[in-house]
Amino acid sequence: MNSTSTYAYDPRTQTYWQPVFAFQTLQRFLTVNSSAIDTLQTQKELQIERKATIPAGTALRDLINVGLKEQALAPVILEALMEALGQQTQ
Repeated sequence: MNSTSTYAYDPRTQTYWQPVFAFQTLQRFLTVNSSAIDTLQTQKELQIERKATIPAGTALRDLINVGLKEQALAPVILEALMEALGQQTQ
């Protein structure tokens, strides 16, 4: 990743999102951590702007697949995934 990578600025969070990089990271999570991802779930619901809410108890694999289906959402899903992983006790 460098300054030539595609990005979008999010004024709400004052961060730069890189959808392609986030998409690739989500793909890697599924490839490397497939067995663990299948057994873990989200602890709270996730509201995605102009999309359906992802309810608490959603399998992390299903959460990741949302970001893989729509690359523009990959940064939001990656952020939610990292938060969900941080809340796991298993």
